[in-house]
Amino acid sequence: MRFSTVILITLLVHLQIHAQDEFFHEIELRHEVYDGEKWALDITGNWKNLYEEEAGWRRWGANATLNRKFGEWSIIGGFAGFFTFNSEIDNFFELRPHIAVRFNLPLLDRLSVAQRLRTEWRSFLYTQGETENESYQRLRYRIGTLYTLAESEEEGTAWRVWGNIEWFFLRDPALGERFPSSREYALRFIREFRNGNELGLGYKLENFFDNPNQEGNTGHIIILEFRF
Repeated sequence: MRFSTVILITLLVHLQIHAQDEFFHEIELRHEVYDGEKWALDITGNWKNLYEEEAGWRRWGANATLNRKFGEWSIIGGFAGFFTFNSEIDNFFELRPHIAVRFNLPLLDRLSVAQRLRTEWRSFLYTQGETENESYQRLRYRIGTLYTLAESEEEGTAWRVWGNIEWFFLRDPALGERFPSSREYALRFIREFRNGNELGLGYKLENFFDNPNQEGNTGHIIILEFRF
């Protein structure tokens, strides 16, 4: 819970000190196809929208991940695809295979810490304009806490809060992408229902750079997600 509070304070500070702001909303649907003792498979659909008069864009996405469990450790592999479009930009597809190692550490009955180290290969394929196709590799590290605020065993429901910080590491800047010093902060409130489905509402703050010589932009993202 303290970790989530620190994240919330950090978000508020960033809102005050960053002038170059962009605003998004993101909607995500995730379906657990299979969840067993050793293996898990899920499929996710995603919609993201940037609100900007001059160069706003929209993005459809889908992601499939396969999780091999080893107790508190997991090895995760997957493949994601996206299509980003608008009349003011060069529309493009993105292909993103990825692999990760995750470690979950239960601290208390209601509190656990999760860490994830992930590498991904990103290929941008432009469908119009003169922008050249581009590919590169990116490394990501995330640490977060999951805290159960309230839980009813009789009703089979629960309220939880998830807070995390993630760092993105790039060899060098890529077109329209983050610079190596980028960071992401997120805070979500999750409602678990009797049937095991989950509804989440959250806020994500991104610090990113279009190139290394300019002041970093700040992205504010409202997230709505449903897991079933």
